[in-house]
Amino acid sequence: MHTTPHDEMYRTIGGAAGLEAVVDTFYNRLWADPDLKHYFDGIDRDALKKHHRMFLTYVLGGGPDAYDGRPLPEAHRGLN
Repeated sequence: MHTTPHDEMYRTIGGAAGLEAVVDTFYNRLWADPDLKHYFDGIDRDALKKHHRMFLTYVLGGGPDAYDGRPLPEAHRGLN
């Protein structure tokens, strides 16, 4: 039976640099979409991207900067 280290997905995406590129690309496309960008009016975009990178680091089993924020349902409560 083949087992893989828990951080294999994190390493495959390119670690911190790979996640930064993925998150930057995602938000650049999201904020360019006229139907979606208004949802982020008044949001600290740099903080949002940092938080997202931390969350993905946690989910993918990587690095020392893993997510330690509120659970998603709590964080998104009231956002419809």
